Amino acid sequence: MTVKVSKPAINVREELADLRKPTGVAGEAMLRAETPQEQFNLIGAGRRNLLINGDFQVWQRGAYTTATNAGNNVYFTDRFKIRNSQSASDMTIQHITDDHPPNVYHGDAVKCVSTTGASTIEHMGLYHIIEDYEKLQGQTVTYSAWVKANTAVQIWIYELGTTNRLGTSENHSGNGQWEKLTVTHTYETNNSISGAYTYITTYGNTTPTNGYHISTQHQLELGKVATPFEYRSYGEELAACQRYYEEVPFGRITGYHTGAVRAGFQWKVNKRATPTVTFSSSVLSTGASVTLSPSGPTTYGMSVNASASTVSSGIQSQISIDAEL
Repeated sequence: MTVKVSKPAINVREELADLRKPTGVAGEAMLRAETPQEQFNLIGAGRRNLLINGDFQVWQRGAYTTATNAGNNVYFTDRFKIRNSQSASDMTIQHITDDHPPNVYHGDAVKCVSTTGASTIEHMGLYHIIEDYEKLQGQTVTYSAWVKANTAVQIWIYELGTTNRLGTSENHSGNGQWEKLTVTHTYETNNSISGAYTYITTYGNTTPTNGYHISTQHQLELGKVATPFEYRSYGEELAACQRYYEEVPFGRITGYHTGAVRAGFQWKVNKRATPTVTFSSSVLSTGASVTLSPSGPTTYGMSVNASASTVSSGIQSQISIDAEL
């Protein structure tokens, strides 16, 4: 017996066209991923951003909503240090709350401005020191940031070691508009890395007077693709920052005393290392002055020695706990 089977006609041209359909930016990134870890990062599973406070939510050291002389190699915003190749008066820094990249409504930005000319400022910007740089040996990472500038700006991944190595992004156009800059870098594998950091900067003696850059959404992640910025809550970001630095605006240490007293004090978040403790504006609850000194600070707290000439039931003081890199 003969059985006849009929099939619907196939339009070969349409089938081939379907095979050529674009996968989109995200699909292309998934297809280019060479390892499961890269695909894991692309779909946003788990924590991705290796930087802390990349959208500048946390400002424990002060608001800085007006331009302030920046100095050099000092922290203003949490986890980001200022880099100024000249004197403190040659550059200002400002906390920006009302200027965001397109379709970005979360977090703040930092503005760096040159107050002198190109002959004095070679580099002007911000850098973030990476604590666990040893874990990055042999890894490929991508650094991205949104940048607005009127002068030449790049973002860098810098690797310290036997031979310092540098990965640099494309240049910002300098047209005063927001642009997303990215750079990909593979760290050495010879166990000679002694440090690593990310850096946004002007470069090469080209910074004019009033040359500026504003930046936000700094992100360093494993892989070759810059994924959308990983948003974290203020509370989570603050706790991560307090592992390195904690500011107690006007802490109160209690203890009845006539001349000297010792009291315990516990950090809100355990520090990454034994911190340096600084007291300022120290007064008794009666308003009289008092001398304070830390005793045996540890990663989780300290004792405080207080000395005063009058009786008081409490001591108030501005307290800074610094375990920064």
